[in-house]
Amino acid sequence: MFDAIDMPADCRFDDVTARLNEYIDSLEGCLELIVLVDMGSLENISDALGTQRTMNIGILSNVSTKLMLDIGSMIMEGTRSLKEILKEARLRSVHHYEILENQQKPNAIVAVCSTGIATAEKVLALFQNSLPASVKVELIPVDYSSLNQGRITSLTAQYHILLIVGTLDASVAGIPFVSVEELIDQKNMDALDQCLKGILSQDQLHVFKRKIIKNFSMENLMNYLTILNPNRILIYVEEILDQIQEKRQCSFSGRTIIGLYLHISCLIERLVIGKAPAQYPDLETFTHSQTEFIRTVQDSFASVCKAYNIVLPVSEIGYLYDYIEQGSVAENPDSVAVRGQPDFFAED
Repeated sequence: MFDAIDMPADCRFDDVTARLNEYIDSLEGCLELIVLVDMGSLENISDALGTQRTMNIGILSNVSTKLMLDIGSMIMEGTRSLKEILKEARLRSVHHYEILENQQKPNAIVAVCSTGIATAEKVLALFQNSLPASVKVELIPVDYSSLNQGRITSLTAQYHILLIVGTLDASVAGIPFVSVEELIDQKNMDALDQCLKGILSQDQLHVFKRKIIKNFSMENLMNYLTILNPNRILIYVEEILDQIQEKRQCSFSGRTIIGLYLHISCLIERLVIGKAPAQYPDLETFTHSQTEFIRTVQDSFASVCKAYNIVLPVSEIGYLYDYIEQGSVAENPDSVAVRGQPDFFAED
């Protein structure tokens, strides 16, 4: 039923038609013939076949293997004329398509804040300074209004968005949201772990969450310290907090750690410049009732006291006790935990 004329792809049109005419001339007694053409350059081959033939010739272009088999099946059925076969073949020649979009989109974290894109950039700066340098992830600040106006559609087409972080939930379907408050308080961390587990190991996640708090404290600390280097002082404070938590076998909340970073850093600077220590109410009672806590803090402050040649008064330890046990040192006028401190996420 089928014969093939296999010609090189670079052969001339005349060579193909000459070979085809030779083949047709050899078909003695054939009444009908269907020529199946699979190359677009041969669609006009009918002009080269001549009109002085004793057979009907049908020509069908752009033929696929499936269509060729369908035509063979219709011929074997023997119920259709040549014209009917070609018409049916044309109807069956339907092309299907499928698009395999880029499956390896770059990872991205989007920051969105209701107060403007400058605030979103501050949030992403915290992420950038806290993520391992080896992690490849795009950090994209977006204005809240533009996100709701369709910007998210273009972003999802270009990136694999791991999560949206910010001060106000944009409620984007299918993309998790983690608020800045949750990062600081270390809440909803299961959601954050789930979002970042593809790019961070468990150890890297642990370090990342610690650095978020530390870097947030650093940005706020810039507003308070006048003579001490914030980078250096935070190293000492981090060591102090680690030792206190280890000795007391407890873990402070993210917000408590931030408050202690700021409070202890400013406390150290006040002692360095020789400012009078804070007066703690009922100091004698505190000294006798909290001897273990006082010893723990003094041991934890040993390195920084030696480095800056300072002495930590028990009255200052009293305010640290209040902050850790009660979550506030607002009664201390020298504390940076008083109300009205500058908001890191306020618009510039």
